[in-house]
Amino acid sequence: MVKQHQAQLPLTQSEYHGVTSTTLTDKTIGQYFDDIANAYPDNLAVVVHHQQIRWNYREYQAKVDALATGLLALGIQPGDRVGIWSPNNIEWCLTQFATAKIGAIMVCINPAYRPEELEYSLSNVGCRAVICADKFKSSDY
Repeated sequence: MVKQHQAQLPLTQSEYHGVTSTTLTDKTIGQYFDDIANAYPDNLAVVVHHQQIRWNYREYQAKVDALATGLLALGIQPGDRVGIWSPNNIEWCLTQFATAKIGAIMVCINPAYRPEELEYSLSNVGCRAVICADKFKSSDY
């Protein structure tokens, strides 16, 4: 059986959605995060048990904003890719929101990658910066 392929039209919008009974928001993830943090500053926002972290939204927002400011100071711009080479931890959570706030793209890199695999991934993805953990299992980053 021969399948016919339709020509793909270039995307002209960054969002597309079908019929829905719920109105979708036009806010970015960063804007939505700030709205929640400002509305509920004293509510518990994030818990990372293995790092003994329990932050309310005020604390979490301050840390996210500090990382976002640091990324901007490094020259990271909207659309740039920032890699995170780390297991699940607070740094991963901070990177997710900080990159979203500045319009950068967070690239998750498998924390089990060895140097050759990391080099291959980074050369193909084009990360302008990499945030990494100190170590993971037997790997000393």
